Amino acid sequence: MIYVGTAGWSYKDWEGVFYPSDLKKDLQLSYLSERFNTVEINSSFYRIPEERMVLSWIRKVEKNPQFLFTLKAYSPWTHEEKFSSEEGQKMKNILKILKEENRLGLMLFQFPYRVKFSVSFLNRLSFFKEFFEEFPLGVEIRNKTFQRAEFFNFLKEMEISFANIDQPLISQNIGPTKEFTANPG
Repeated sequence: MIYVGTAGWSYKDWEGVFYPSDLKKDLQLSYLSERFNTVEINSSFYRIPEERMVLSWIRKVEKNPQFLFTLKAYSPWTHEEKFSSEEGQKMKNILKILKEENRLGLMLFQFPYRVKFSVSFLNRLSFFKEFFEEFPLGVEIRNKTFQRAEFFNFLKEMEISFANIDQPLISQNIGPTKEFTANPG
C-alpha cells in the first residue's frame, strides 16, 4: 500500500482551489480523506492534541477505512531537547487511541537543520524508540551530515522510518537519497 497525503488540511489558500468554495471548514478533513489516504498532523508539533480532538478527526475520516494519521512529535522534544515523562505519556495516550482505531501511520520526529549527525543524536533517537516502543516512529532530518551508512543502518536496526524532504540543495542541506526504512507493522 502506498500512502499519499498532505501536511495538514486547514489552509485558507486551498479554499476555492482544492476545497469547493462553499465547503464548511468543519468538513475539510472529511473532504481530504475522500481524496487521499493519509495526513500529517502539524498541530501536534505545537501542542499535544486532546483526546476529544483526536476522536473528532477519526469520525471525520470514517468513510475511508485505510486513512492514517501521522503525528508530528512535540517541538520541545526535537527543537529544545526538553522531554518530560508526563508529556510523553500524554502523547502515548493519543497514539494509543489512533492505533486502536487502526488510524495511526506513525509519529514523526522532525529535527531542525542545526542538528547534525552524532552519537548523542543516535542515543536520543534510541531513547524515543524505547519510550514509544509500541508505536511506529519516523525521523525527518535536514543536515547532510546524516547522509552516511551508519545513520541509515541505525534506522533499519531500530525500525525507524526515514522521511526525506524536498528542499533546496544549498549549504549543508541533505540531498535526495534512495535510502529509506519501512516499519514492519
